[in-house]
Amino acid sequence: KTVRNHLASIYRKLAVRNRTEAMLWAARMGLAQPET
Repeated sequence: KTVRNHLASIYRKLAVRNRTEAMLWAARMGLAQPET
């Protein structure tokens, strides 16, 4: 439960709903690059 709460807090701060949206956000910000 602790990890789930931590992730939910991060998602709220980034204004995303899930891990996929968080990765898309990171890619848009230049923090992550999609694998090819």
